[in-house]
Amino acid sequence: MTGVLALGERLADDIGAYEDRNTTGKWIAHHLAEKLEAAKKDPSVEAECVDLILKLWASRRDYPQGDPLARYDHLLPSLEKLLRAEKRYIPGFQDNLAPDDTAAKWLSLAENLDKLSSFLIAQFLKTAVREMDDIDDELLELAKTIENDPQTELITFLRVLAFEEEPEPTEVKDPLAERIENLRTLLDRVESLNKIEMG
Repeated sequence: MTGVLALGERLADDIGAYEDRNTTGKWIAHHLAEKLEAAKKDPSVEAECVDLILKLWASRRDYPQGDPLARYDHLLPSLEKLLRAEKRYIPGFQDNLAPDDTAAKWLSLAENLDKLSSFLIAQFLKTAVREMDDIDDELLELAKTIENDPQTELITFLRVLAFEEEPEPTEVKDPLAERIENLRTLLDRVESLNKIEMG
């Protein structure tokens, strides 16, 4: 059975279980279960069944019990910005500037701040996801079989990012603490350069 059909079985169970007093929900669950049974016996019905499952999954925000993956919605904009971070700053502007040129110093600060902030945002997102332990991993695993579903793709990426094995520390210093210290140093440099500019 393909992953999409397995997702369909899960949806039929979930919608049927939740919609015990809702005739439409019960009918949808029953209809989907019938289609799944037919697809097991007759492969020619599988395409129609997959199409029904894809339509149901696409309309998951309209489920009476709500979108099962909605818990992550407020994190997704931050993640999208983080993934675009490398395009946020365009290096190379200072190539034609002398290293001691004031413009080159500001551009260098911008680049360093961008790198530091991207790292810190990633760490904060990882920590937030680790604290959100009520996501249904089985459902997410089934949902990954749906192609071109940005929400599922981003959530999967976020989960992988959050629960990936941390590399063995090569130094005594904590990487997060070190980045925070670097950020303080960077802000000191900004303040110092700004005083010179204002001076």
